[in-house]
Amino acid sequence: MNGVLPRLPIIVTGLLLALLTATIANGQTSEVPRREPSFGIYAAETGGALAGVVVGAGFGVAIGIMSGGNNTNRMAAIGVLFGIPAVLAGCAGGTYIVGSAYHQDGRYLPALGWTAGAATLGVVLLDAGTWVYVTSRIGAGGGAAVSGLGIAVLAATPIATVVGYNLSRPRVSVGSRFLPGAVALGSVMDADGVGHASLDVRMLTVRF
Repeated sequence: MNGVLPRLPIIVTGLLLALLTATIANGQTSEVPRREPSFGIYAAETGGALAGVVVGAGFGVAIGIMSGGNNTNRMAAIGVLFGIPAVLAGCAGGTYIVGSAYHQDGRYLPALGWTAGAATLGVVLLDAGTWVYVTSRIGAGGGAAVSGLGIAVLAATPIATVVGYNLSRPRVSVGSRFLPGAVALGSVMDADGVGHASLDVRMLTVRF
């Protein structure tokens, strides 16, 4: 009994510190560690962009069929009118959805901006290829090269979307890597197998 009484102030102090630490921690917002990007995540985001392109194109075709009636030209015009924005939005949306599933925390609008920019550049190069073919002295070879470059840029639009999405990810601040300390009660065994109360104090945790 005499051995227990001297340890009572330590136990009480430990309980009070543990209660104080729990109260402070309850009032803080715990940060969910963000998963670092990898080749697999980039590939998944690109796959999401391609899936969004398919969905957007399907939407444009469906709108064209429903609105065009028996007029093929009207059907194609309406399909293109609604399909192009749907394809761009779907490409960025697919990347955003997949990236969010991996907690990448990128933003949709920057991804959409890179999508629209890449697609616009591809279309401009295609048009420039036709112009070179018609007006330039280098003739068909030069026009085909420029048009081929335009097709390559259009094909790489999903990759541009992934780049834009990942560039919009917030940077990890240095302060977010430091977590507050904690206090907990524990028990240790001495050489004779007798348990003794212990106070475990962690001053600071650094996350890498």
